[in-house]
Amino acid sequence: MLVEVGDHRFNVELVHDAGTGTLTLYTLDAHAENFVRTAMPVIELSLTAGSQTHTLSLLPVANPATGETVGATSQYQAEAAWLKGATGLTGTITRLDFNGAEFIQIPFGQ
Repeated sequence: MLVEVGDHRFNVELVHDAGTGTLTLYTLDAHAENFVRTAMPVIELSLTAGSQTHTLSLLPVANPATGETVGATSQYQAEAAWLKGATGLTGTITRLDFNGAEFIQIPFGQ
């Protein structure tokens, strides 16, 4: 799921793996062509799956293949048992900081 952030300034891509119960968020540029490394220590989401609402904390992921590190990465991830088999996720990203460009309460899947 691609989510526009700030009037065409950035995008995030949310990738849900219902088999493993994993949610991955990638920070991207305005055209969703290039990754944007950020230094956020955590990204908080409020997610609704079915009739249940949950809070999920996505942590930064280092990737030696791309040289990304915690503190300079475009990938954030979390795993939760309730995400296994979940469909139709909707919610809000509480806060994003694209290296000084800050955005709050970004809705997705609605």
